[in-house]
Amino acid sequence: MENLIVLGLAVAATSMTISTTHAGAPLRAWVSKNGPWFEKLIHCPWCVSHWLSLALTPLWMQVTNLAQWAVYTMSVVAISGLASAGIAYLFLALDALEGE
Repeated sequence: MENLIVLGLAVAATSMTISTTHAGAPLRAWVSKNGPWFEKLIHCPWCVSHWLSLALTPLWMQVTNLAQWAVYTMSVVAISGLASAGIAYLFLALDALEGE
């Protein structure tokens, strides 16, 4: 169970970094230039988390069949989504405090 949580948090941090931060800007620019269809997806942390989870779940977890891979992947996406929402809420709260 803790493997799912750790992977979900890692996917959340990575997907937000790729899709929203200054550090991910070069990758987003490259994707925008080379794959216009993917441009919308690379700017969406929720979308990026699906692709990262799909790729990283079998590497991190002991997946023995396709059904298990699907369940673990979507579990990681759900954990990642909750973590991303929490992180976004925290940043909004901090921005509001700085504005006072």
